[in-house]
Amino acid sequence: MKRGLTEQAKQLKAKASHTVVEQFEKQYDHSMSLFDKVDHSMAYQTALLYIKETEHNSSEPISCRAGCGFCCHQTVFVSPTEYENIKDHLVANDIKLDQAHLQAQRDDISNGVYHKLKVLDRRCVFLGDNSSCTIYEARPIMCRRHHVYSEPEHCASGSTSEMRFDVSPRTEGHLSAYFAYYQAAPFQDYLLATPEVLK
Repeated sequence: MKRGLTEQAKQLKAKASHTVVEQFEKQYDHSMSLFDKVDHSMAYQTALLYIKETEHNSSEPISCRAGCGFCCHQTVFVSPTEYENIKDHLVANDIKLDQAHLQAQRDDISNGVYHKLKVLDRRCVFLGDNSSCTIYEARPIMCRRHHVYSEPEHCASGSTSEMRFDVSPRTEGHLSAYFAYYQAAPFQDYLLATPEVLK
């Protein structure tokens, strides 16, 4: 299996047609080959471009909005460069994080997913009281992709059968390659190794 697969890519590979999976594989291999020739900024900006393209081509209007918060209860991977931006934002804005909460989350993550923690305990440490992101300007690339067009209550209930969203093989191929090439890890790993952002 290819390294760095996003959850969306795993679902795509499990359920999509052979042609769509081939498109994903082709984009993954293409992106991996390009990363040796371009800098991180180019790889990152291309990912943002593909995300915007997927949103623009969505079959229905995107329903994701500030305050939904369901996506903020999943494992989020960041590259080292992304984390430096997050850390700078935390320090500049004097945002302190709960080490015990972070450690409990990190201890529960295996193979990229949470296993035993209740959904409420998976709540992102960057999610404010009003369910809005406290690091919005510096949020990870995984948090910049919103392709759901079903009602937010279906996300909140965890009713995947009612959720409707678009998955682009090109976007997921590039993002999966990005996470693999740049050795992304759960953001908790980085935060726990950075004492200046902990309480």
